[in-house]
Amino acid sequence: MHPPRPKKVIAHVGFADRLTDWLLTHCPFSALTLLTLVVVGLSLAVPRPALILAPMVGADLVLNLVRRARRGRKDDSPPTMGPQAVA
Repeated sequence: MHPPRPKKVIAHVGFADRLTDWLLTHCPFSALTLLTLVVVGLSLAVPRPALILAPMVGADLVLNLVRRARRGRKDDSPPTMGPQAVA
């Protein structure tokens, strides 16, 4: 049987999981590009990784702006079904 893990290791794993979830939720293009550069960049010589990463950061910004605009529109619209819906 394996010995139990120390609590400190579990806390670090939880932090890494929360960071990964946040990165994939808020900037998925950049997170996946960085992961790809780390994995593939070691075997291939990528001369300027910033040229690959910069458009992905822009794509994440556009994605977050679109999400924010859609969220704002959903809050402004009246409920379609519910106790305050007009018959």
